[in-house]
Amino acid sequence: MSLRAIVEIVVHLESFRNIDLFQQGLYYLQFEIFHTMSGKKFSASPYNIYSSDNPPKNSVRIPGQVIDIFYNSQAFYIKYCDEDVDLNEIAVFRTEVEVNNESEIPYLTIQCNLMYCDLGGRITGKMLKSIMDNPPGFTKEASLEIQVLNYIEGVNQFVPIIFDDSHFCLMNSTIHVLLIDFRFRPTPMVSSIEENTQGPNKPAQELNIPMTLAEIFFPPGVDATSELIDQIHEKYIRLLTIVHNKNMRLIREWEEYLKIGQVNQTVKSVIPLESLSLDSTRDSIKSRSEPFSSTLEGLDLSKIAEKILLKIQEMAGNMHYLLYNFIQVLQKATKHIAISLMYDYNTRLKDRWGESIFRKVCQVDNYNQLGEQNLASIHKSASRSLRSSEYYQNMEEIPISVVGYFPKPEFHPILFMDVYSIAKNIDNDYDPSWVKFTYNRTKATHLIVFVHGFQGNSFDVRLIRNQVALCRPDTILMCSHMNEGETEGNILQMGERLSEEVVQYINEWCPKNSLEKISFIGHSLGGLIIRASLPYLTAYQNKFQFFITFSSPHLGYMYNTSKIVDAGMWIIKKWKKSECLKQLSMTDNTDSKASFLYSLSLAQGIEWFKYIAFVGAHQDSYAPFESARIEVGPKASNDAKGRLYIEMASNILSRITANKLYRIDVNLKLKKKNLDSMIGRAAHIQMLDNNILVQMVLHCCAHFFQY
Repeated sequence: MSLRAIVEIVVHLESFRNIDLFQQGLYYLQFEIFHTMSGKKFSASPYNIYSSDNPPKNSVRIPGQVIDIFYNSQAFYIKYCDEDVDLNEIAVFRTEVEVNNESEIPYLTIQCNLMYCDLGGRITGKMLKSIMDNPPGFTKEASLEIQVLNYIEGVNQFVPIIFDDSHFCLMNSTIHVLLIDFRFRPTPMVSSIEENTQGPNKPAQELNIPMTLAEIFFPPGVDATSELIDQIHEKYIRLLTIVHNKNMRLIREWEEYLKIGQVNQTVKSVIPLESLSLDSTRDSIKSRSEPFSSTLEGLDLSKIAEKILLKIQEMAGNMHYLLYNFIQVLQKATKHIAISLMYDYNTRLKDRWGESIFRKVCQVDNYNQLGEQNLASIHKSASRSLRSSEYYQNMEEIPISVVGYFPKPEFHPILFMDVYSIAKNIDNDYDPSWVKFTYNRTKATHLIVFVHGFQGNSFDVRLIRNQVALCRPDTILMCSHMNEGETEGNILQMGERLSEEVVQYINEWCPKNSLEKISFIGHSLGGLIIRASLPYLTAYQNKFQFFITFSSPHLGYMYNTSKIVDAGMWIIKKWKKSECLKQLSMTDNTDSKASFLYSLSLAQGIEWFKYIAFVGAHQDSYAPFESARIEVGPKASNDAKGRLYIEMASNILSRITANKLYRIDVNLKLKKKNLDSMIGRAAHIQMLDNNILVQMVLHCCAHFFQY
């Protein structure tokens, strides 16, 4: 006989956002939920779907459906980039999990597939009817697995479902796992595969359930003391009570939030608050004041087991009623609940990433500070110690997360964040509301410009662009392309072209003075191109918000650590006649103070930004560490040639008026030993290709996006 927990999994799909899907057409998400034990797979059963009664007019929608062990969400038509689709669809799964051994309760796996159908262009009304009557065939474009841990006491979490870089889209969802009952089965669990191969199950044999339960609860040779009886009783009733009270508390909090009006008017207008009221069963269930064993005098073990079973059944009735009410509230307060749980998720994410971030705050009078001695070796040693520590190797997991989302500890990026502040009061640098997966569009426009590096193109910065779109959908994003194929030339001319591109974009996409803020993110040479463009954008200087650069050699290559890179640059300068590399190495003029790089250090523009962050890596020889941080390192301060270097750094830093300056050093554990890693190029490219690294930096700088 086996003891099983009956678990309900509620999957709520709030909205879908196309960030960077390459193909127009119909999409839906397919879900399968299962767990494995002893190498066998046991699938949960989807049994109910709740959908919005009022889908948008003129939209192509095919209703969601349950097919065998799969839940297929409603299908929706995607036409444009950055398109939003409100879904508000709920699917409910049920599964049984053996809990005879409480320490070996398996995790749940949610398999999610992105399904696609190419409809061949524009959809007419006639085609729409045909599609609804005869749904077309779909193919699987992308997939991922979501892992649910420690769910026996209930889990309620926001889960952003994000597929791979080639299918960059977001399904805002919340997932709720509720233990609702315990069942005692006379036969062992059979996987879905075994059901298909063995045919119909044999009829279950009649059992004396109380007697059998008594044998499970109180095995032969075990003294059934009052303490043991109370322990057995509490083991099951306590779990059901915890889940019940936790979810009742959530319902009350969400209702109260709505009643006092702390949610936007659009959401309030579609929620009839009176329909959300619950009767007295919504109150928390209180624990018994007297021990359970005190009510059992004179009863034999089978009667005791029967009373425990009756109490479990009573609690299960409460849980079923709670689940019904929970789904009603979830369906009607969809936007508010998603946002509320999103803030909790952001806090969890921040705490999880915080384990990999060393933060140091320095209050300074100005930003012309000398760099620390041996900073590279200090950070390298600290990273090695952290990655090898037992605590870091066994960090607590977020209850529900996409499998593979967090890198293994030995390969996780580690950030060293130095915050220099000239303000007397150092404000909090993080609030969960600063990262927004879901949002309401506003009239104010924040334009963020992304600029690629040397020999690059606009596609290079697409990952960073998509990550910003993911966590700040209330922005307008522009990937510069005017300098593609031109990065061997003069950086000043590249800056002028960038400024023209920005002005043209503003005129086309930000009409009638709707532009509120302008920000820039640059990779490698892109950081210098941005600085070169600023003097041409004086008309917008009051709108500048933030400036972030990833591995940008702001002070050139005077103190590069790689002789291989130096040799390669010399060859390119001679062979290709690269004006850009001459400028970066300050060989474009015999008078160093007449060189482009020195002149750029005196150019206006950087003082207009409210927030600035310089991101670099010791392992990146393509952008020397101090150059990427605009910091005077020990080599420059102890070198006769360093006077010019120090002057350039001082010219730039003395112009900065932002209350805070961020210098972020990234320590990477590169998986492969190859030429790229040897010469420092691998770390340079990781600034573009490492999703977690980019997300960590954006979360560290989340307040940059605030108005």
